[in-house]
Amino acid sequence: MNYMDTRAYLIDPVRKSVFQIKYSYLGDYMETARAIGAPYVDAVNLDDKHCVWVDDEGLFRRHVWLWDIKSKFHPKGKRLAGLGLVTGYDDEGETVPPTMSIDELNDSLTFDQHPLIRKDMA
Repeated sequence: MNYMDTRAYLIDPVRKSVFQIKYSYLGDYMETARAIGAPYVDAVNLDDKHCVWVDDEGLFRRHVWLWDIKSKFHPKGKRLAGLGLVTGYDDEGETVPPTMSIDELNDSLTFDQHPLIRKDMA
């Protein structure tokens, strides 16, 4: 397995910001899970070259920070929760650095001002 340092964009809905990060992708989903602090991850395709990785259990957290992202596949916006990690993917489905700029990503995001607080959780 090839080791590759990969550039990715971390969407932080608490700070309402996007950061470029460097993370190591070794073909194990746990690398991506660690980058967003999640036990399980799910990918949402944004277009033919990009996806955003999110916490698969993000809506079950006590404090849920929601945000929307508009993209080619979601022109009206897609509502997501928690941290997101935007990566690219190639023709074989392997993770590669995103080709979109951080400004393009910023322009596609809308953040909620306050978290959703689940009172049913102790």
